[in-house]
Amino acid sequence: MNIDEITCPPSSAPRLVELARALSDEGQPDTVGYVWSTGRITATVADREVYLRRRFGPVSVRQPLVLDRRDLAPLARACGDWSERRDQWAAFYVSTAGYPIGYGAASYYRAPGPNAERVVVRREVLGKPSEGEDWRGHEDVVPRDVAERIDAGVELIADVWRRGERFGDPGGSLVGVCYRVGRLHIHAHRQHARVVDSLIGGEVYLEPGEERFVAALARAAR
Repeated sequence: MNIDEITCPPSSAPRLVELARALSDEGQPDTVGYVWSTGRITATVADREVYLRRRFGPVSVRQPLVLDRRDLAPLARACGDWSERRDQWAAFYVSTAGYPIGYGAASYYRAPGPNAERVVVRREVLGKPSEGEDWRGHEDVVPRDVAERIDAGVELIADVWRRGERFGDPGGSLVGVCYRVGRLHIHAHRQHARVVDSLIGGEVYLEPGEERFVAALARAAR
């Protein structure tokens, strides 16, 4: 997928915002800071490297994910493929959304399909008895016998299956895939994609919709 084919959001939707520029001694831009207008994820683009850091949402390690600037466009293409596939997957996840921090959480199941409604499997609120049954299954990462080439520099290398749950297919539900982009490993689920530097271990989580952030950043960093 070409990053130019990833739809830009309308002006009322989240967009890439340039925060600041640092100039070199020659007066040329040395580093540029960006933020996605939701405020949930930021980036710094330097001459050879890009630094991604999540501010809110799924917790990542404290240090930013540092990637080679040349890997940014392939990462955008992988994220575009994730956006096309993720509604085909089931989802088994825990969320604290709607609860005060530290006071509650719920476990949800969503069947495959863009219009599938989430089902509350378990709810836990501080000071009250928990409701429902917690997850009892596990995830299997199944490597592909032959990696699927998504685009230049992007390979789909494994499928992720959830097995042993009361919901979904008794034989297991497809819940995600794994991509390889250079030294980056992307573990993509319906609710998020975890991007990891397989060499030094930095990571960042992307939320659905933030594939547009990565695509816009790749265009800006050309």
